[in-house]
Amino acid sequence: MDRLRSPAFIDAGPAFAAVTDTCAMGMLLSRLRYNRGPGVDVDAALAGISRSNA
Repeated sequence: MDRLRSPAFIDAGPAFAAVTDTCAMGMLLSRLRYNRGPGVDVDAALAGISRSNA
């Protein structure tokens, strides 16, 4: 009986993600410190955008 429950339990995660349009694993992985870049300087970013549009 355990063999039948394991695949259903594993498949429930992707099915839930598809129905709710969320991915818990993706959210957790994105919060790892390795997946974050250095801080963003908003003023420098806006200056760069305004220079490229001029």
